Amino acid sequence: MVPACIIPIIISFVDFSTALRARVVNTVYLTGWKYYATMLPSPDCFPSRTMINTKHCMVCNRTGEMEITRVPWSNFPPHSVFVHCPRVESYCKYHALRSMIRRKTHHGSVYRIIINNIFDTTIEIPRSNGTTTLAKPSKHFLVQKKDGQLFIHVTWVEDGELFEKCISLNNSLIHDQLLRRPEIITGLWGNESKKTHDL
Repeated sequence: MVPACIIPIIISFVDFSTALRARVVNTVYLTGWKYYATMLPSPDCFPSRTMINTKHCMVCNRTGEMEITRVPWSNFPPHSVFVHCPRVESYCKYHALRSMIRRKTHHGSVYRIIINNIFDTTIEIPRSNGTTTLAKPSKHFLVQKKDGQLFIHVTWVEDGELFEKCISLNNSLIHDQLLRRPEIITGLWGNESKKTHDL
């Protein structure tokens, strides 16, 4: 049996994917992962829309083959993206996403990562003119307003134009299309989640 105090040290030498898998070995490894995760530095990074170097990590400044993660609510080209080291090699993608959701919008809202699919690929949404239309909901994110209410960000195309809006999950039309209650990541290490209670 490996001493509990050694587990965080072991985890520090493996890549992100292996570290996540180690959490399920037993409770000792899970505790070690939590301790190690809380000790991780939290670099602040920003997505970019123009002058993007696809060989340069925006998090750790390494150069080489990189992954590109598009900011999910950036629908109008040029799209805002993060360039980061591949997930299997480092924690850079995790830091990029964490940096993204830590910031509030100019309206005071925040984005929350959800770990389950709560809608089909397209849903029916209400329009301001009283009609409805089909739209594509954001797959991995919800918008939480200042009052705590959760909204789904949707996009649709009409007459060649791209439109977007946020709609409350409490809207009767939206609520009826929920496949399941959203599970929102609340822990730094991504294995703690809570189900919303206001739906």
